[in-house]
Amino acid sequence: MRSVLEGNYKFNSPVRSCLERHIPLHFGCVSDPFQPVEIKYRVTLEFLRIIREFNYPCVISTKSDLITDPIYLDIITGIPLSVQISFSTLNDELANIIEPYTPPPSKRLLVLKQLAQNRLYTVGRLQPFLFPREKLLPETFEKLASVGVKHIVLEHLRIPTNSKIRTREELWHGLGMNMIDNYKKMGMKYSRVNYELNSEQKLNNVLKAKEFANKYGMSFGSGDNDFHHISDNLCCCGIPKEGFQNIYDGHLGYGAFQGRASGKISYEYINKAWQPKGSIKEYINSDCRINGQKSVTEFLMYKLSRPQSSNSPLCFYGLEWLGGIEYRYSEEFIEIMVKGVIDDEKNH
Repeated sequence: MRSVLEGNYKFNSPVRSCLERHIPLHFGCVSDPFQPVEIKYRVTLEFLRIIREFNYPCVISTKSDLITDPIYLDIITGIPLSVQISFSTLNDELANIIEPYTPPPSKRLLVLKQLAQNRLYTVGRLQPFLFPREKLLPETFEKLASVGVKHIVLEHLRIPTNSKIRTREELWHGLGMNMIDNYKKMGMKYSRVNYELNSEQKLNNVLKAKEFANKYGMSFGSGDNDFHHISDNLCCCGIPKEGFQNIYDGHLGYGAFQGRASGKISYEYINKAWQPKGSIKEYINSDCRINGQKSVTEFLMYKLSRPQSSNSPLCFYGLEWLGGIEYRYSEEFIEIMVKGVIDDEKNH
């Protein structure tokens, strides 16, 4: 990263293009950057020092209280930053069973409070949301708002298809229910990599989370891919106003988000929007690569004109294809958005 920002990188690539434009980095979306081993090796600390040196915008996701150590606080209070703390539950007793190596939720709330007191933009992630074991309650959102949280993200549990049976059984025991069995009863969709609830079953939770977040003065973002367009902001993670001007908006979600007012969605902007330079083939797994398609624009236009392919605009709940690269919101979905939360018994 340092070599790219200092101009010492030889090859054009999407990664270099994004770094040169200061597209925000998300640090911790795959693994926690503040794991206990960080105390010994300080890899995250060195990363943050580079971030500060170049005043580079960054989103950090963690469950750890290590981020409030003075050595880290001194660095992160001086850069454009959004800090996300995630919760599978706010119940300390349950968390001790299913997340035995993380600080209890009560302590994580104190972490959020300390970060907010240091004028950092904080986000509460309800992720993974363990529905139907866990329910969305207004007091959860009230607690998060009371410690200075500005934005809420909700993302339902996705169960990796290649996860170990023993690991699943341990989780089922801790939760007191088999989540896959429950998903099958309620309505499950299956992909190559995950088991997850279908969109119809997630819809009411997403609408309810948005309602509760807004009620307590927080914005809302959906971490579930099929509901990104329901978020209050184009970036589902939530970001501060300063330092995050160059959010990438040349993607399919931008059209779905912008089309909410009229109900009709146009993707003509794809060819006009800023796009990273270079080939994206090496960054896409072999199952998703498209022969002959190398640039971001080519890839997106391919998806637009083939709505039945994976990750086309039809992956967003409520969209309909009109032909060519034109899409719209269904009348049913527009009605749902106007009415808001629908009857629980009817939906579940």
